[in-house]
Amino acid sequence: MKTIKVSVTSDADAQILINLLNSMKMELSIEPDAKATIKDNQYLKLEAILKNQASSNLFKKITDPVQWQKELRNEWQ
Repeated sequence: MKTIKVSVTSDADAQILINLLNSMKMELSIEPDAKATIKDNQYLKLEAILKNQASSNLFKKITDPVQWQKELRNEWQ
């Protein structure tokens, strides 16, 4: 196993990097003290809420995404 240490300038950058690394399909260990906390960035707070509330079958009924979007747009006309 190789160890790589990275320093970033903000909690938001650290959280983005951690999310990226966690999404990769490889064996990965992130030390607890290296994890960023989401505090001031509203985008990251909203992203965390949506990830916690998201269902894996949220859009399962949509067979044709393009047609679905067209129908949504036509609803407002």
